[in-house]
Amino acid sequence: MCELHRFQFEYGPKILTWAATPQELRFWAAETHFPLTDASVFERWGDDPDIEQFVLSSDGNIVGYGETWCEQDDPWAELGRLIVDPQRRGRGLGKQLVRLLLQRVSQQQFQEVWVRVFPDNLPAIHCYRAAGFCPGSHEEQNSLNAEQPADYLWMKCDL
Repeated sequence: MCELHRFQFEYGPKILTWAATPQELRFWAAETHFPLTDASVFERWGDDPDIEQFVLSSDGNIVGYGETWCEQDDPWAELGRLIVDPQRRGRGLGKQLVRLLLQRVSQQQFQEVWVRVFPDNLPAIHCYRAAGFCPGSHEEQNSLNAEQPADYLWMKCDL
């Protein structure tokens, strides 16, 4: 049984180890300085009042991390920085994490939720599809990528 809990800073050092390669770090946090070892990054990420940080637990162990980005002035929310313990990948935990985060967001007024993903992050794309996301239109993606540092694949899920 998996449960979603609020992130606590003591989890940070363990979670940082889950991005075990430069590519995983890029996929997870869009960071390029590998390895990421400074757990204060979680404080920086959590300083934004629109971001809520969560962990997924299973059998008392922390097995996933993800964030909800909910700006009250926006008509949509976003999920970000999702990662699962590499020792537990391929077991559907990512999909459970996404679904539980969607439940959190659905308690607010948002009509849809978006995720941005690097187009070469095929496991994440598969996970998001399995959780009910589909790619946005070409126009939506161009608009959302206009101010981004990379061309992401943007996927959305209606609530």
